[in-house]
Amino acid sequence: GRVNRLFAPVASQIAMQFPVQATKNKGVLVSLLPWLPEPTPMSPREARKALGLDPDKKTLLVIGGSQGARMFNDLVPQVQERLPSIGVEQIIHIAGPFQTLPSYQIRSHVTHFSDQMHLLYRASDGVLARAGASTLAELITYEMPSCLVPYPFAVQGHQELNARYMQETIQGGRCILQAELTPQRLLFELEKLFQRSSFYRDSLRDYRLFPRRTSMCTLIDAYFEEDHSTEMNI
Repeated sequence: GRVNRLFAPVASQIAMQFPVQATKNKGVLVSLLPWLPEPTPMSPREARKALGLDPDKKTLLVIGGSQGARMFNDLVPQVQERLPSIGVEQIIHIAGPFQTLPSYQIRSHVTHFSDQMHLLYRASDGVLARAGASTLAELITYEMPSCLVPYPFAVQGHQELNARYMQETIQGGRCILQAELTPQRLLFELEKLFQRSSFYRDSLRDYRLFPRRTSMCTLIDAYFEEDHSTEMNI
């Protein structure tokens, strides 16, 4: 975020994933992350089988960002006995590279890190996550309903803005502030998420199909086709 604000005034173009106000109308709407093609698209059943899960059970994906989220690691196992009653029958949990792996009695796939996020999204019916911009883009790409708990110490509160954008503009999920998150509140929000999953998926699909001016590769190609010799000091 700081780097973007620093260089925006001198940039000739600003690549954006979301249609927000850009400095001096330099914004170019590009395709959503991830930009690499999915290696082998799988059905939800196939993805669950690949992770050693029951292919027919409703699955919640828990991700806390690149470093994990200790709050999720502590809180979700506390409510696991009540999860089946609200429609969550098994768990995929990415705990983070420096975190203690949580323990579950219900069926689960728990790991520190995964470089196969496409597989985890395909295997899931809903997501509990932080609200970074990359996470939002992936949730839209995979049309994945989510409960978002924004990191409260993010610069200028940008994760809360992201989560509210998902809830109010895209209408693809629910926003819960960390200060308000209790075991009871988590169960309530997850139940509503799974009850309205079809609505959230439809909203995410509508947003995913929003016309975008170019792909990121096209934008890079256009940059190198221009004469930038006067901008370089060699």
